[in-house]
Amino acid sequence: SIYPNPAQDIVFIDCEMDCEIVCNILDMCGRIVGKQILPAGRSHSISTSGFNNGIYIIKLTSEKFDKTKKLIIKR
Repeated sequence: SIYPNPAQDIVFIDCEMDCEIVCNILDMCGRIVGKQILPAGRSHSISTSGFNNGIYIIKLTSEKFDKTKKLIIKR
């Protein structure tokens, strides 16, 4: 799960997978504006303080799955 959404300065990603996950944050033009490698099996926090207000796509990819979620940044 990804929360809070809408987010302000930080977003949390809960993932119980047993493999590392690549987290790409894309703007609405498809450009990667953030990237982080998330270790297996726990909650992670990602700073969104450098992002402008708007809609972004969070793409989570591992060897076991590929998931896409919408993220709204609103301050």
